[in-house]
Amino acid sequence: MRPKVFIVQAVPEEALTELRAVADVEMFGALDRTITRRELQSGLRSCRYLWVLGEIPVDGEILDGAELKLIAIMEILSRSVDIAAATARGIPVTTLPNLDAVTTSTAEHTLGLLVALARRLPQAERLLREGRWAQYQSMSLLGTRLAGKSLGIVGLGNVGRRLARYAAGLGMVVRYTDRGRLPEMEQQLGVEWRGLDELFRESDFIALTPTLTASSRGLVGLGRSGSPERPSTCSRPSRRQSAAARTRVSSSWRTSFLRRISERRHANPGRRWPGSSHPV
Repeated sequence: MRPKVFIVQAVPEEALTELRAVADVEMFGALDRTITRRELQSGLRSCRYLWVLGEIPVDGEILDGAELKLIAIMEILSRSVDIAAATARGIPVTTLPNLDAVTTSTAEHTLGLLVALARRLPQAERLLREGRWAQYQSMSLLGTRLAGKSLGIVGLGNVGRRLARYAAGLGMVVRYTDRGRLPEMEQQLGVEWRGLDELFRESDFIALTPTLTASSRGLVGLGRSGSPERPSTCSRPSRRQSAAARTRVSSSWRTSFLRRISERRHANPGRRWPGSSHPV
């Protein structure tokens, strides 16, 4: 008897083809909304394997209505599955390894967002679609070059290192901060160490690459003195931080939040970043 798999969100056809070769697959395929709890519970009634991606919560109540043999999460970190609840019910949970493909995709996406931020591409696209493009080379969309600007990277992990290489290729000066200095990486990447506060004072752009965990939450406050002209976070902000950011944006603070989940970093709530009052 072939195993039955339920997928909570649409995935590429290539992946479905490979999976359907070994299992019967049921997938929530809507692209305009996420699956509801009732739809998820219904889908799990006849399936023994669950493929989770996105931010679909899978808690004890969901698990009680299923007879799962495995939960596979298409992320490096589990943010939506209650691991303790799954463990208590004897359900194994797997995550992605820290694949180079994930590092590359995340760093490329971050670089694209930095270019869009510098060149004000979202604003230009919106004006064009609304039929309000009034002037060629308009001062209203004056952006800036990345070449010659400084990028500060908070957290020089796998994604931070890849981003540093991309930024250097564009002629940017790259500085970083981390839990401690990384002399070998400084030599390999040509990056310069700074304390967190100093990094903010000296950088035109900031990329935040730590994973959002209990230890990194609140690492950077929106009211930090010496904030760069275009700070950007590549970590996933909390909802409260996102709301605060929107308030600052509406007050003409030029910022962009570039969200991502990076690789797992060492979690130690007691440690602080050098030169900073913010706990890591």
